[in-house]
Amino acid sequence: MVIMKKILLAVFIAIAVASLILGVYYITTPAGSLYHHLPGYAVASTHKYIEHGIASIILALSFAVLAWFYGARKVI
Repeated sequence: MVIMKKILLAVFIAIAVASLILGVYYITTPAGSLYHHLPGYAVASTHKYIEHGIASIILALSFAVLAWFYGARKVI
């Protein structure tokens, strides 16, 4: 049971970090320079997808809070 909890906590943290990196990438990269498999890719476009970045950062924060609460010790 403890091993499963540690694995799930590591997954939450990994998703949070990946979402944060993706959010920063969306905010700083023009649509024409995004990877082809990411939503919002447009050939030769200079538009930046701020909304996608903000949504990804919110997702990262929610997974970080989830990991924080899931990893907290229970005090009785």
